[in-house]
Amino acid sequence: MGKNIRKGIEITNERGVISRSGPAFHTPSEFALANLYYVIWSDEYTCNRAYRVTHDYLENYSVIYVMEGSMEFVYEGEITVVGSREAFLLDFRKEHYYRSLSDEMVKWEIIFNGAASEAYYSLITETWGNKFSVDSRAAAVINMLRGELDQPLPRDHRLSYLMQLLFCAILEQHTGDFSPEIKKAVQYIYENYAEDLRVEDIADYVSLSRSWFSKLFSKE
Repeated sequence: MGKNIRKGIEITNERGVISRSGPAFHTPSEFALANLYYVIWSDEYTCNRAYRVTHDYLENYSVIYVMEGSMEFVYEGEITVVGSREAFLLDFRKEHYYRSLSDEMVKWEIIFNGAASEAYYSLITETWGNKFSVDSRAAAVINMLRGELDQPLPRDHRLSYLMQLLFCAILEQHTGDFSPEIKKAVQYIYENYAEDLRVEDIADYVSLSRSWFSKLFSKE
């Protein structure tokens, strides 16, 4: 089981790494692999300007959170600079390159997969792109993830729950300018995306007529 999960993730003496302080590999249970979001890697790096990484194909997703300093990502033909308290969401199946732009850069990275990872990746990146701010809510979720992964035996159900919270925290950053009714509707859609949702049901949930809800939703 572990061998297949770790395929393509190599532990090397990476150039430019000053120190590492994370738990590194986590081996999820068979149940987690089949049913949950699962985490296979987490680490914190302190790096200098010599740090650079190139990947061309890995069967996972990653969030790289820049805690201090800045990084440059070359991804899908675009160059993106990610600064302190910002993060980048990656699909490792796509060729990419990233490097430190600072003499001392600190980043935290989590590698994950499973459940609705692909669907959430598409929802987030196709609408708002790969870079997002790590606001107070996202930072709190990341701290909980780090705390769980630091345990001698991290709990897969807890990790899956926290990954779902992280996706929600990222998505909810983009609802700040919505009216209260549309904020409520968007949250309802996120929480019930797997159901057969009808416009009438959502309009009723936010106490608006179907016609008025449709106009307001389209406008915002």
